Amino acid sequence: MKQKINLIRGLLADSEVLLIDGPETHLDCYTKFNIQNDIYRIWKEYHKTIVCITHDVEEALKLANFIWVFSKPPVKIIKKFDVISCKINNPQNSDAQLQILRNQILQVIRDEALSKAI
Repeated sequence: MKQKINLIRGLLADSEVLLIDGPETHLDCYTKFNIQNDIYRIWKEYHKTIVCITHDVEEALKLANFIWVFSKPPVKIIKKFDVISCKINNPQNSDAQLQILRNQILQVIRDEALSKAI
């Protein structure tokens, strides 16, 4: 319910941008599915720009049109990924494309993690 309340608060603010922090964190699969549907419906019906902060690559791939990978502090954008192109340009092959994109994202994260390791 906390996640739904956060979505409602964001809508009540009537801003063009809705900021969501980890919408699927610690949710069971049924609630996770419902939250994803709510987010999609808000985006589609209210034409909001939704910025979702998450540490879950799978969640990002499900919800996002674009994914930005950030560095460790001092924080900067390392790389931007275009998810929507995978979903729209080749719908028959989108699962394979998303798997390739997932691997690329994870590689960028691994490289960043290892570059600053002690």
